[in-house]
Amino acid sequence: SSLPRVPSLAADLGVILAKSELCDVTFIVGPTKVRIPAHKIILAARSRVFEAMLFSGFKESRASEILLPEVNPSAFRQLLKAMYTDNVTITEDNVHATLALAKQYQVEALRRPCVEFLRRQLTPKNALQFWDNGFIKLVDEAELALPLIEANAHHLCQTEEFLNLSEEQLIRLLQNDNLQIREITLLNQVIR
Repeated sequence: SSLPRVPSLAADLGVILAKSELCDVTFIVGPTKVRIPAHKIILAARSRVFEAMLFSGFKESRASEILLPEVNPSAFRQLLKAMYTDNVTITEDNVHATLALAKQYQVEALRRPCVEFLRRQLTPKNALQFWDNGFIKLVDEAELALPLIEANAHHLCQTEEFLNLSEEQLIRLLQNDNLQIREITLLNQVIR
């Protein structure tokens, strides 16, 4: 006979998070001030940023409520879910905000699935836009698009996305020696 299955620690922590049991901090998140309760000790154990924020004498360490007005509530919930359970749900709608939070709070359990999700979404068609947009916020992840851009440069330099690149990104692209395009062709596209 088999022994009954014992719930994992991650499953138990997920239940505690869902029920908001024994919480000792509440985050007031986003412009709509969504209240999201959590446990300082779990946050500190999973993130050095939260550890410093909550236990190193910062004003947040004495507060039972912490304001995060610029943070997306859905992304913050994903951050907590990852920290408590190592389980996340990444979608096109939440990946950028969620990844930014994962990087801000140094939560690798969330960063890795976000990067993998982005890698699977990349195509030659969206690579330039991703690279240009990503450069602003998520420099490391934006570089995921570079091999696709290099391999498809001849086609991509004829697109609207190429014409809409920021000046900084255009300069970086022109300095790239791995582009699969003749320099004269690239120059003609830049001039147009």
